[in-house]
Formats: sequence, structure tokens, C-alpha cells
Amino acid sequence: LTLPASDERYSVQTTFDLSSMNHNEQSSMLDDLTERLLSSTDRSLLLAESDNFDVLYAFVSQYSDISPAVLGRVFDILSSGLHSLLTSIQRLSGSMEATTAPATKQSKRGKQKVQETQDDGFTEAEETLVAIRGRRHALKMYVFLLVWLTERAEKYDKENTVVTTSATGKVKKAAGKKGKADGESAGPKGVGSGYSDGVRESVLSALCAALKTDTSKIWSGGIPEEDFLSLFGRVAYPNLENQILLKNKVLKQLTLELIAVPAKRFSDTPSVTVEAVTKIVHMIYSFEHAASVLADLMKVVAEDYQAPKLALDVIHEIGRTSDVESNGKDGGGLRNLSTFLVELSEKIPKVFLSNISLLMPYLENESYAIRNAMVESIGNLISRALSKDEDGAKTRDQLLDVLEGRLYDKHAYARSKLLQVWIQLCKDRAIPVGRFETVTRMAADRLKDVSSAVRKNATLLLNLLLSHNPFSETLNLDVLNQQVNQVQSRLKQIEEQALASAPAAVAVSMPAEEKEEEDVDDEEETEEDEEEE
Repeated sequence: LTLPASDERYSVQTTFDLSSMNHNEQSSMLDDLTERLLSSTDRSLLLAESDNFDVLYAFVSQYSDISPAVLGRVFDILSSGLHSLLTSIQRLSGSMEATTAPATKQSKRGKQKVQETQDDGFTEAEETLVAIRGRRHALKMYVFLLVWLTERAEKYDKENTVVTTSATGKVKKAAGKKGKADGESAGPKGVGSGYSDGVRESVLSALCAALKTDTSKIWSGGIPEEDFLSLFGRVAYPNLENQILLKNKVLKQLTLELIAVPAKRFSDTPSVTVEAVTKIVHMIYSFEHAASVLADLMKVVAEDYQAPKLALDVIHEIGRTSDVESNGKDGGGLRNLSTFLVELSEKIPKVFLSNISLLMPYLENESYAIRNAMVESIGNLISRALSKDEDGAKTRDQLLDVLEGRLYDKHAYARSKLLQVWIQLCKDRAIPVGRFETVTRMAADRLKDVSSAVRKNATLLLNLLLSHNPFSETLNLDVLNQQVNQVQSRLKQIEEQALASAPAAVAVSMPAEEKEEEDVDDEEETEEDEEEE
């Protein structure tokens, strides 16, 4: 903005040195700016004038020289101005649609109005083009200044905040003492940065409104420029890295919308999709807390905005990088990925299922954590997407075959996790009747496992298989007890008969040779007794 101006680029005309001004002088500059903006019926367009833009540019570019109170006012001017501009763009779009709408009749008053406009030297089309250009430039300026100021405020807040984790895993935030190396202030003068959660909410709300409002009429081809769309990601993705900020449900939801809305409205713009996928995959591997949040993002985009393409592209990219050697070295990254895959399979199972084949190579990964995640994800798909879908019976059986094939994993934790997945499937009644015998044999086989954890889960699985017997509801317990008593009585009779007839049967069935041998033995014993006497 400090370079020479051109038709495609605005240039700052006047510079201000805020470091030489005190708080009152800075406030006075903002008072004059506010008075000029309020003097017009369409004050949002006045920002495009150099006298106004240059003042706000000075406050943003010299962020470290302004007080927290002044900073709050700058944020308020930009946020409220952006909302006002969006209202003006909606009015312009409505008037353009009314003008271009087909009409069979045109009133004499309308013809007279067009003629008067032509007599003034400007046609209605020329006036419309001027209005479009003015609003497009103003929109770029508002969003640019708001994003830039937000980036500087977030950077200061991050540098001057110490995040600690307690023994229970609770994240705490405390003020830090960081500053610039040369001794100058790293942020606004005074106490605090002036960038509270309330200010964050107003800023994010304004940026979300800029994305949701139909601004296609002011853009060439109806689609905003790629550089303009990338500005919103510069606010959204750093927010996802901020674990403290994400604890605020409102700020979290607004941040997710900053990514979800472009993914829906501009899904045909390659740069938007590529940037989103690249940043999301990078965050999955880099930030432990981000896995769960990004799974929420995928759900919001797929269900609330009906745009599952982003989730599909993310799964495709994860599957493309499933090389065992490259990923096996990053244990932390794979653990984060494991969490993401499991939560994704829980929240959007049908979307996950459509690309499950791309992730199958992870079952052979050296990390047992990612193998466990894949096994658990497959279990979630069977329970949540396929258990009641008759058309998906073939896919369900294929996935069940995969689970059966993991029974002899080399790692005891993996075998234990597999049995836990079967336990959950049994609880969800997602095991087909035809597989009960196979699963029972599998669980019985694992009772001989060398790992106590595996044996324990095998026992639990057997108990559940018995208690979740699919025929239990149709069986009459009284009838079964009566049959058991009859069988026990019959067995008792057979045993008594067997004992009574046992000696005679032995004698009758004894062969002749064995009988002669027995008589000889008796004679020898008699002779020995006589000799002793």
C-alpha cells in the first residue's frame, strides 16, 4: 500500500506518526474519522476515500503505538462499517435484479427517469458500474484492515500469554512478560491488548457475514478473487491452533463457519479447496487438540452446509500419504491422526465409508495406534452406517471379514482393541446372526492368548455373545427349564442302569482266552499259598 498507486492497486497518500501522539490525540483522530463517516447516508463507502482509509491504515500498521481503548474503537469502526457495507451491497444487488428482470410493460415514469439520467451525461448502466466498483473496493479495504488488525492482535496475545497444563490435563492461561528484543513495546500501550473475547466475537461475526452475504454482483464472473478469499483463512486457521480460544463455544462456531462457508459457496474454486485441505492435514499432524476440532469442522461442512467434498478431499489426502516408512517416524502425528479418524468415523460415517478403501493401507502401518484407529473406525462404520442398511450388506460383510483377519495381530494391544470393537458391535447388535458361531469360536480361541488383557476381553465378549443371543427373546424359560429337568432325569436313569448291569456285562463279554488266563493265575496263587503253609 505504500507503493505508487495504479488502476489495480490503492496507495496510501498520507502517513501519520502515532508514536508521537498521546491517547487523547489518537482519540481525537478517531473522533474526526467517525464524524466524517456518520455525515454520509452511505457511510460505508467513505472508507475508500484516502482521508479515511489512510487514518485507519496508520492505526493498524502502528499497532504497538496505540492504547487498548483506542484499539477497541478501531475494531468497532471496522466491524460496524463492514456490516453497513454489506447492507448496501444487498440493496444494490436487489436493484440490479429488478432492473434486469424481464418485463412486458414499462411505465412512462420509468422511461422518463431513464431519459433524465441520460440527459445528465451518465446512463443507468454507467452509474451501476460506478456503484459496483466503489463497493468492491470498500469491501476489500474493510476485510483487509480487519484481518490485518486481527492478526497483529492475535500475535501479541499469543506472545504475551503463557499456556500451562495441570496434572489433570486442564489447560490454563496466564499473562506473560515477552516483549521486543530492542526493549520497545510488543503491543498496545497500557495494560492488556484490548482484544477481548467480545471484540473477537464482533470481528468474526463481521467476517462471517461478509462470506454469507451474496456479493456475486460486484465481482467479475460472480466469484471473489482468490487473494480476497484467502484473507478469511488467515484468521480462521490460527484460531484453530489456539486451544484457549476454542473453549469458547461461540468463537469456535464462528471460526468453523469461516472455513465452512467458502467450502460450500466456492467449492469449484481450486485454490480454496487446496488451501483448506493442505492446512487441515498439516494441523492434524501438528496439534494434538486440533484432531477433535477438525472432525467437528468436517461434520459442520458435510451436514450443516451439505458440502461433503471437503471431508472427502481430506480423507483422500490422508490416504495418499499412508506410506509406512514416512509416517512411522512421527509417533505424535500418527496418534493425532488416529484420534481424527476415529472421531470422523463417528460423526460422519457415511462420508467416511465412501473413501474407506484409501485408508486400508494404514492397517499395515508399523504403529499399532493407527492400526487400532482403523479397526475402531471400521467398527463405527458397521454400527452407524451399515447395521440397518440392507443395501450395504455386502460392504458390511467385507468389513467384518477385515476385522476377523486382524485377530492375530502381532501386538497384544491391537488384539485387545479388536476384541473391544467386537464387544461394541455385539452391544449395538450389529453382528449378523450367521456370524455368531464364527465370532464365538474366535473369542474362545483368544482365551488362550499370552496377554491377560486379551484374555479378559475375550471373556467379556463370550459373556456378551451369550447375553445378546438373537434367539433369547423367542425362548420360553419355563419350557427350557422343564426340558433341562427331563434331560437330567433321563441321564440319571441311564447312569443307574449302566452301574447295575456293569459286572454281568463284563463277565459275558470277556473273551475265552482271557478267561483261561485268569484261571491259570488263580491256580498259581493257590499253589503259592500251599507252599507257604
